[in-house]
Amino acid sequence: MFSESNNHFRDLLLLIVGCLGAVWFYYSYPNLDSMSTIKNSVSKEAVISKSDSIITSWQVYSDNTLPRIEMESYRGIIDSLQHKFGKKGFKELVDKAESRNFPLFYWDIDNYLKEDFYNDGSRFSSASLTPSGEIFSYSMGSDAILKARPYNNSTIRQALGLNFETTVENKAIQDSLLSELLRFQSVTEEDYRSYGQIRKFSEMLGAEIPEDGDLFTQDEIWNGVSGYLSGTYWKNYSFRRDSLEFQQSQGLRFVRLFLTSRDSVLGFLPKLQVDLLPAGGIKAITFDMADIDIPSRPYSDIMDVIIQFTFLCLGIWLISIFYLRIKAKAIDTQPAFVISVLAGFMFSATQFLRYANELEFSSEAILNASLPDRLFITGILGAISAVLFFILTSISDSVTRQYWPEKLKAWDLARRGFFKNKPVGRSAILSICIAGMLAGLWAVLVQVFPGTHITADVRLQSSNFAFPSIAVLMENLLGSLLVVISLLMILGNQLYAITKAKWLIPVLSGFIFALFLEFFISLDVHPFNYSLVINFVIGAAFGAFYIRYGFLTMVLSLFIFVGIFTTRAGWLMPNSPDENLFYIFTTLVFGIFVLGFYFVAKGSEKKDLPDYVPTYIEDQAKEQRLDQELEIAQAVQKTFLPSRVEQLPGIDIAGICEPAQETGGDYYDMISLGKNRMAIAIGDVSGKGIQAAFYMTFVKGVLHSLSALILSPLELLNQLNRLFKENATRGTFVSMIYGILEADKRELTFARAGHNPMLIVRANGDTDWLMSKGIGIGVTSSLLFMKGTEEAVLKLNEGDVAVLYTDGITEMMNISNQFYGEERLERVVKGVRKGASSSILNIIISDVKEFKGVAKQHDDMTLVVIKADSSVNK
Repeated sequence: MFSESNNHFRDLLLLIVGCLGAVWFYYSYPNLDSMSTIKNSVSKEAVISKSDSIITSWQVYSDNTLPRIEMESYRGIIDSLQHKFGKKGFKELVDKAESRNFPLFYWDIDNYLKEDFYNDGSRFSSASLTPSGEIFSYSMGSDAILKARPYNNSTIRQALGLNFETTVENKAIQDSLLSELLRFQSVTEEDYRSYGQIRKFSEMLGAEIPEDGDLFTQDEIWNGVSGYLSGTYWKNYSFRRDSLEFQQSQGLRFVRLFLTSRDSVLGFLPKLQVDLLPAGGIKAITFDMADIDIPSRPYSDIMDVIIQFTFLCLGIWLISIFYLRIKAKAIDTQPAFVISVLAGFMFSATQFLRYANELEFSSEAILNASLPDRLFITGILGAISAVLFFILTSISDSVTRQYWPEKLKAWDLARRGFFKNKPVGRSAILSICIAGMLAGLWAVLVQVFPGTHITADVRLQSSNFAFPSIAVLMENLLGSLLVVISLLMILGNQLYAITKAKWLIPVLSGFIFALFLEFFISLDVHPFNYSLVINFVIGAAFGAFYIRYGFLTMVLSLFIFVGIFTTRAGWLMPNSPDENLFYIFTTLVFGIFVLGFYFVAKGSEKKDLPDYVPTYIEDQAKEQRLDQELEIAQAVQKTFLPSRVEQLPGIDIAGICEPAQETGGDYYDMISLGKNRMAIAIGDVSGKGIQAAFYMTFVKGVLHSLSALILSPLELLNQLNRLFKENATRGTFVSMIYGILEADKRELTFARAGHNPMLIVRANGDTDWLMSKGIGIGVTSSLLFMKGTEEAVLKLNEGDVAVLYTDGITEMMNISNQFYGEERLERVVKGVRKGASSSILNIIISDVKEFKGVAKQHDDMTLVVIKADSSVNK
């Protein structure tokens, strides 16, 4: 059902093992992760409400504040206990009554004034609550105290022992006392006056204060603290009073009290520190655990260096590959563009949702001045990520199509919208199986290795993103694409191409996973050496699957595997804020599974589906065809050019044709018509390549057939014009000079059919350009050709030089886009006219090349030099 008959059993076996692996993971994982001990009974909103209620009861009013809430853990305590007692022993310890439901995991609420909330200002206050909603830690910043001036009447009454009826007079005295206490709370130069006033109002309210004694006795202060603790998690603890200190810090007066629990909790004795303000307000309640042995992670600095060095090497290597692939024109931008656009959008969206979570989508956030800057930065980062994915996808697509093209079959179909087919359906089903198998293997390895435990990091995705169900899935997909493209499609395929050893791919994958997997799945395993081994095995298994399956299968399998871990808080923790994330992820995986089965059952067979040919491969095929045409054209041109130059008595003749990179259809010829007579032709066929070479062959055949029969150059060209026009495609023409040279008369009878003029340099240095009228071959009818073309006779005297050339000489351009020109040709020939014709020819060609410099030669250079020299060919 899943593949051809010879692979059916292995796919079915993978399906069974994958399902068993997933079941085993979800069954065994709660015994591995300390998060399963969280007994959360309230929602985030209820925690915030309870926190506000308790703090308000302490007469700390915060109507103008906004909260940020996260689930945190005392990682050091948890890791120490897991290290000491093991995974199983830790759970048993936490479940005992003696643990008192100690908040190893807790809700942390930071309250900010609205003006500070949107501008990363300082906190107004912080509170920590147990999973059941009891407060156990609290602090208020000094700046916030100076602004809010908190107080607590009931604490003052309890500390002073005041018991009076509320009357108008007493109410005024109470307010005066409170005012002086708040004044005294801040360190000022009026300390002595405030202290005196406090004594005065306290005595008026009935407090008995010794003349030389403190306003508040230590017992009274301890009683005030007990009032606060009675409303917290610590209410059922028995504490020993250790010490009390009066302090001044950051412009405030307060008293700091130290208490130690008489009862051991999880093997530790909690120690409290409470800061109380003169006006009865609470400044802080904090606690500490004594003698915590936190296991350290060895080689962390070395690992950071290794990871950074690996990233640097990979980056340099990828850039070099991209450059070489671009240079070789082996990049298909279409699939790269699709992934880069999606990646840029998803990255920008996840960053925006992360920022939106901080601002909570409020109207104040929309009006916040920093919002445009954040959005601009988010857009820039999205563009950078799009460029990064474009480079990576371009390289991976090019490398894979060269060395392992079958890996892209299912992806090519899905990318082009062909979903309902067996390859895509098979990839969907197998990806879930692979993810389940890897998850089950991971759980087995963590259980098998002795002394391993998962660090107590709480990473609620709902605390990181607005709409976490969308953001986390997009982030996981981005990461999966990055890993599979970089690790398997580029590094793995390059390694396979170099060594032809497929087994090296799992080794490479294992090494990369050993370094980076724990960052990817947001989960650390201790001890560190076991973590490396476990991650290496998972990576090697992932790489081994790539040997058999393609890109689409591996991306989906990694996406699901990572999702299993990043959504774990949604089902491990009761009343988890990540519940919706877990349910949506599970629904998505189930949907992929169902669609996969549907595509396999109802979809098209692999053989019936279209193959994808990248644009650059089509371009390369075109270039190869053009190169072949060029080779053929050059071979034809070389074959039909004179193999040697025929000579006449007293006439020195030289000819050359230097083809350009793209053959232009230049042609010259010398046809012997007897001892003292020769037909000379030079021409240029319009167009380039095979077509030009074909017409050049046609022209040569006509000339050789008619030159001995028709002695009039004009009439011969007329016949050539008729035949060419009848056989050549419209718009194709030939420019040509054809003449008959008679050695005994030293006369050249010629006709010029639209060709460049002939240059004559006399022995005395005089020059002339012969520009007899003429129409190109194939341009018009025979009648108009005869009317528009004339025949002329050139008389050559001793030492005279005639130069016939094509436009590849005079229209040669240098890097400054300047033409070589007729004037320079004339000047050169005039200067070397006394030399032999071959010497004149070579000097002209050398001068043209020197003028051209590094510029590209776009047309053939063809040249024929005729010189009257009685000393030759006697």
